[in-house]
Amino acid sequence: MKKNKVWKPFFGFYARIRIPWLFYISAAILGMLAAEMALQASAFTIQVNKGELYNSVILGYALISVGTALLGALRNILSEYASGRVTFRGQSMLWSKILRLWQKDVDREGPSSLISSVTNEVAEASNCLLLIFNMAASLYAFMRALIRLFSFHAGLTG
Repeated sequence: MKKNKVWKPFFGFYARIRIPWLFYISAAILGMLAAEMALQASAFTIQVNKGELYNSVILGYALISVGTALLGALRNILSEYASGRVTFRGQSMLWSKILRLWQKDVDREGPSSLISSVTNEVAEASNCLLLIFNMAASLYAFMRALIRLFSFHAGLTG
């Protein structure tokens, strides 16, 4: 019974602010695409290690490297924008609640702890969402890398 009371304010905070889900989901998808592009570089690396230094191999490797970097940059821009929007909305919501507090409540809590919750804890709450979507993209990249590794060395599986 008490566990529900602990989690209810946590999820209630996220329910009261508008979360830009599209940006978070797009950032996760871009992370997965960047992982796929990085995995494509392994085919070019194998060709380079074999001594096949043709223009097409070097150009393909360079294009994949630049594409991976661009996808990573776009992913970071989207995820940081989304995190900034959540932080701004959460801080606005908390400031409006703090400004409506009775003076006795402000004295009891202490102004510094109220300001600390607005500046620090809201930023960490927005990073929580970012970490969840980054974790999903990272797990996808890890699993795809394992699959690629086992496809190169089939003897490792048995």
